[in-house]
Amino acid sequence: MAVIVLVEHSGGIIKKKNFEAVQYAAEIARQTKTTVTAVVLGTIAGAEMEELGAYGASKVLHVSDDRLNELHARAYTTALATAAKKRKQ
Repeated sequence: MAVIVLVEHSGGIIKKKNFEAVQYAAEIARQTKTTVTAVVLGTIAGAEMEELGAYGASKVLHVSDDRLNELHARAYTTALATAAKKRKQ
């Protein structure tokens, strides 16, 4: 089972604390012999997401939808549940 990290961004720019969260998740994944999947919701440039790999994300799942640029609890929950199910398969 992978460690899943929800990555926040503002205006398409990933916030610094999210890179740190991916880095911590990578350490947990290393200790538990698994991988890190970063989940990015909303509109964001590919270059921003590529940088997550440098911090330890093995995989980045991106749901590109302008409606997800703002926090919508139900939509975020659905997206994260779907990501978790996909990582289990």
